[in-house]
Amino acid sequence: MKTTNTSLTQSIQKANTAARELRLAGLGIISRVRSNASSLFADLVDEGQDVQDKAAQALSGSVQKLRQEIDSRVNIRSTVQQARSQAVAAVSKNTERLETLVQSQLSKVLNVAGIPSKSELKKLDSRVTTLRREIRSITPKRAKAA
Repeated sequence: MKTTNTSLTQSIQKANTAARELRLAGLGIISRVRSNASSLFADLVDEGQDVQDKAAQALSGSVQKLRQEIDSRVNIRSTVQQARSQAVAAVSKNTERLETLVQSQLSKVLNVAGIPSKSELKKLDSRVTTLRREIRSITPKRAKAA
């Protein structure tokens, strides 16, 4: 019985360790995706600023008139904020997909490794409890018969 408990304890510890490592790996992936998305957005904003500065230098006088006309017709700030909001929403959606994928892969890895799930361990515990009750109910009857 001690060997079974030790083996079960070791399996549970291995499962917990594997689950923890996979969860941490998933969090690392999510962090990188978020980090890279923010960096990409910042790079695009910087590149857009460079293009705008070069155009302004090339067209110095005309640019001022053009800016006034564009500013009067388009609210650039709201457009950029809208684009940023869309980028953040896309990153969040991808993050949720990634979390679901990591959870699915974790379940598969644990299953392939033969590590029982929480529900399987609960069923096993319930079965052991039932068997103990049955053994206790049988044991006193045998002692009285002898």
